Amino acid sequence: MLKYHRIVRGILQGKVQRLPYRLNISLTNVCDSRCKTCDVWEIYPKKRFNLREELTGDEFRNIFRRLPKSLMWISFSGGEPHLRKDFTEIMAAAFSEVRNIAMINIPNNGIKADRCVEDWKEVLAIRKRPYVFISMSIDGPAEVHDEVRGVAGNYESATRALEEIQGICRREGNAAIGIGLTISKFNYDRIMPFVRQVLDRNIPLKIEAASTGDLFYQGRDSGERPDLAHAGIREVVREIYGMQKRKQWRWYSPIDFLTRNHVRGAMRFLEDPSRLVIPCSAARSNYGIDCYGNVNPCFFYTSRFGNLRDYEYDLMALLRDNSEKVAKARGEIKQHHCTRCWHICNSIDSMIDRKLTRPWTFLDV
Repeated sequence: MLKYHRIVRGILQGKVQRLPYRLNISLTNVCDSRCKTCDVWEIYPKKRFNLREELTGDEFRNIFRRLPKSLMWISFSGGEPHLRKDFTEIMAAAFSEVRNIAMINIPNNGIKADRCVEDWKEVLAIRKRPYVFISMSIDGPAEVHDEVRGVAGNYESATRALEEIQGICRREGNAAIGIGLTISKFNYDRIMPFVRQVLDRNIPLKIEAASTGDLFYQGRDSGERPDLAHAGIREVVREIYGMQKRKQWRWYSPIDFLTRNHVRGAMRFLEDPSRLVIPCSAARSNYGIDCYGNVNPCFFYTSRFGNLRDYEYDLMALLRDNSEKVAKARGEIKQHHCTRCWHICNSIDSMIDRKLTRPWTFLDV
C-alpha cells in the first residue's frame, strides 16, 4: 500500500529543513518513438549530445544513496526508460538506496511490449519496495496514437503491455498502471471515444496538454510545436475533467484530490499560458536531474546549477556550493520569469506546498 506516513514525513521534513522531498530524474534520451509532440528521439541521431555521456547504473546508485532523508518521491522519465539495459538494476537501486522512498512513478511507450512486461515482472517481484505507478503513454485510438507517436503498431503493443502489466500489478500488489494521455493540436478532436472507453473500463487516466518548451523541442521552431491557445484543446480538457469527476475520482482519495486539482490547474493554465497558475516549488521542494547528471530547477527551466559528477554525486553538496545560482532561479520563478508551464512533474508538490503555507486555498488549485 501507499505509505502515506512516509510521504507526510518527507514533506514536513523538507519544509522545515528546506530540503527537497521529490526529484524528477531522466534515465536516458534514447527513444524509439517518433512523436509529433516531442523531438527527444532526434537527440542522438542528430548528434546533439553523446550517448556515452549518460549516467551509468553505478552512478545512479551513488546519487540515490546520498539523497537526504526527506526524499520520498522520484519521478523517472526519458526518452524511453526501458531502452536502458540496466533499467531493472536502477529501479532496484532506487528502492534500496533512497532511505525513505515511498513512491516512484515512470512512463512507458509500450513499443517493445515484451521488454516492458519482463522488466516489470522482475521489478515488481522485489518485496521491499515503494508504491510504483506506471504510466503507459497512449494518445488516442489506434490510428490516432500511431500517427501522433510515429510508429505503426504502437497502439497494439502498448495496449497489450498495459493489460499484461495490470495483471502483474494485481498479483504483486503495491503498484498500479494507468494511461498517460497527451492532448495536442494533433489529436484533440479525435480522442473522446477513446477517453470514454478508458473511463468505462476504470483504467486510471492522467491527462496533460502537450508542452511547448525547449526540453521537448530542441530542434523545431515554434510553428511545429503544439498551440496551447487552441480553443479546442481547452474544451476537450474541460470535458474530460467533467467525466473523470463523475466516473473516476473518489472524494476520499488524496491522490485523486491532487489529480483533480492538477486538471483544474491545466484548464486555468490553458486560459493564460503567460502566467504561472500558482507559485511553483521548482528549486525548492523538487529539482530536475537529467541523464548526464546536470541539476536544474526543473526539466523545463535548465539553468544548470552544476553536474553531480563534480560533487561525488551528492545533490545537497552541489546545491550548497551553488547557492547563489539556486537563489537566483528561485527569484526568477517567483517573478514568473521562468519558462512557465503546468505539468505533473511540478504541479503536485507545488499544490501541496501552497496548501501547507496557505490553508485557505485548500479547495482551490
